[in-house]
Amino acid sequence: MLALRVILLQLITLLCVPVSLAEKIDLKVGLIRAGGQQYFVDLLQQSMEVMGHDVSIDILEDLPQARTVYMVQNGDLSLTWLIQTDERDHEMVPIEVGITNGLIGHRVLLIPPTEQHVYDEVYSLDDFRELNKVGVLGKNWYDVKVWKFNDLPYIEREGGWQAKVYRQIASGRRGLDYFSRGVFEVVEEADQHPYLMIENNLLLIYDRDFRFYLSKKAEKYKAIVLESVLAARESGLMDRLIRKHWASAFERLSLDHRRQILLKNPPENFN
Repeated sequence: MLALRVILLQLITLLCVPVSLAEKIDLKVGLIRAGGQQYFVDLLQQSMEVMGHDVSIDILEDLPQARTVYMVQNGDLSLTWLIQTDERDHEMVPIEVGITNGLIGHRVLLIPPTEQHVYDEVYSLDDFRELNKVGVLGKNWYDVKVWKFNDLPYIEREGGWQAKVYRQIASGRRGLDYFSRGVFEVVEEADQHPYLMIENNLLLIYDRDFRFYLSKKAEKYKAIVLESVLAARESGLMDRLIRKHWASAFERLSLDHRRQILLKNPPENFN
């Protein structure tokens, strides 16, 4: 009986002590110069809050992707979102769950409005390859390996190039014919650059997804972020946020009616 009273007294004491707040999680992220980026911030914030975490996200906007990656690698940003590669898994701290349902590997082209007729008769990868049209890709993008492995012409650009490339494609004078964009990026970017258009018929597909990557400094949050994002996928939160943020893209692109051009994924050691 005495032992029971001691236990009850300890429980009462614990209940009377004010519960301290959970550790606040402060994250710093960078939004790259691409469409559809707010989805990733919302997924990160909402998935962690649903799990009971107190999260504050500080956002730096309008960063080149290369700069964002550099800042994560050096601990100046807490995390970013990128297409998964073994190299990135080694250089940063991966959260091993896809976060776009594979949509980043569904690519649509931004082209000059006068060039639509060139793509109207493309029904296969061979047809697309035979056009000999040159795509512009960012330095160290996963797409570079995909385009190279599939024998598609491309030009790499690095630095703060994206602000210029849209007009260079439109001018037709720089040897650049199109810009390959993810389906959640292309609509917003087409609206921002009305002198280009979204190609009407094609959907280029490779099998890959984005994942979150933490800096080494923020590695202590890996278990929390992983658990939260997995729960968001299982609960349907991820799907709801995708529909919320990218509904207009699905409506305007008519993905089910596009001709699918399947691209082969290169092996990890492909250069």
